[in-house]
Amino acid sequence: MNNIVFEGKTPDGIPYIIRYPKDTDLTSMWRYINELSKEQTYISFQGEEISPEEEKEFLNSSLKNISEKKGLMLIVELKGEIVGVSDVRPQPRVSSHVGVFGISLAKEVRGKGIGKKLMQLALDVASRDLKGLRILELECFGNNPVAPQLYKSLGFKEYGVLPGGIAHKGKFVDCIYMYYEIPS
Repeated sequence: MNNIVFEGKTPDGIPYIIRYPKDTDLTSMWRYINELSKEQTYISFQGEEISPEEEKEFLNSSLKNISEKKGLMLIVELKGEIVGVSDVRPQPRVSSHVGVFGISLAKEVRGKGIGKKLMQLALDVASRDLKGLRILELECFGNNPVAPQLYKSLGFKEYGVLPGGIAHKGKFVDCIYMYYEIPS
C-alpha cells in the first residue's frame, strides 16, 4: 500500500499530504487529539486529556482495521505535524455493513478546503477498499455552522435529530444524524 494518498497545497501555498497513519505517528496524534479536546471543538472529546496509552490503543486498533480492510484512517500532515484525521470504524455483527465516519481538523487549517478534500478521499477509499460496507453514518453537533452543509455537499443525508443530544460547553445542543450510501 502506498502510504501517501494525496499531495496538495493550502490556498497560501503551503504543501500538505494526506496519507495512511504509521505507528510512528503516535506522539503527533496524541498531541493533536489533546489540542482538539482542550479547544472543545465539535468532537466527542470535550476538555479531557487522552493518555498516551489510550491513543496507542486507538492507533493500533486503526492500523489493524486498515491492514484487514475493515476500517480506514487518513491523516493530514502539514509541516511534519498532524493537522487532520478522518476515519471509518465498522459497526459490529449484524450492523457490520455500516461504518461510523469521523473527521476533525486543527484550527489553523479549517476553512481552507482541506477538510473537504480529506472527506472526498476518505469516501473514495472506503467505497473502493472496504468490501461489504454499504452505509456510513455520522453525528453532527447542531450548533456547528459549517459541517452539515459540507456533509450534504458530499452526499450525506440527514435522517434525524435528537434534541439536546450533545453536551457542548455547558449547554445541550441538538445531535444531527446523517448517513451516506456507498455507491454499488
